[in-house]
Amino acid sequence: LSAADQNLLFRATLGAADRTGAAPFADVQAWRDNTAAQLKMVNYMQDAGVVGANGMLDHAAAVRKSGDAQFAAALKLSLRRDNNSTGWTQSVLQLFGGDRAKDRVDLSPEARKLVSGAAPAAAAPASPAATPYRAGSLISTSA
Repeated sequence: LSAADQNLLFRATLGAADRTGAAPFADVQAWRDNTAAQLKMVNYMQDAGVVGANGMLDHAAAVRKSGDAQFAAALKLSLRRDNNSTGWTQSVLQLFGGDRAKDRVDLSPEARKLVSGAAPAAAAPASPAATPYRAGSLISTSA
């Protein structure tokens, strides 16, 4: 989608204002940065071994790791309630680094030909005349 279409779709879904009129994210890039920060935080906590089998923070394990300065900073950030704010996102990306893979689409050679407008290699054979639709002739098995 074009940037304008992405922003329109974003504003109608993920960036929709709440009942107070406040939008959770300024734009698509802010949402992407926050999503990357959330992922970095979850991966770091799992790798640190402080996430229990239920997916929740294991406080006993967190106390044992509290001597590590980076872990202490990460723990403090993970416990903040404003984890979709710009400030939280920037703090996490500062702590762990902000390298995020660029979005890309890998097309097969056949798909590249279609996108570039090249004619198909062989024309499809002409199909026999389709039978006209009659009311009641099609029955749906699912609602």
